[in-house]
Amino acid sequence: MASLALPLARTSARIAWSSRLFGLGITTGPAPSGPTLRLAERLSALPSLRTLLELFPPIVLAVPKKKTSPSKKRMRSANKGLKDKTSACPQVLA
Repeated sequence: MASLALPLARTSARIAWSSRLFGLGITTGPAPSGPTLRLAERLSALPSLRTLLELFPPIVLAVPKKKTSPSKKRMRSANKGLKDKTSACPQVLA
């Protein structure tokens, strides 16, 4: 049964390929077959880049412009220093 479906699938793919090219006004020789046809089928099955970009919010696509230098990292973490002691007895704090 699979052997009957395979030629039918190839024929329909060739018709689809030639109709796409005909719609663009491009005339070609015989329709592609073999690896070329398989590649064309795979490329047409992939979603377009615009469709993929709609799935991600812009913040996901944001990337840093340059690598952060060690001095910038130290300056940023400098305000994360020692915390106030809260576990000491009240007489010591007074």
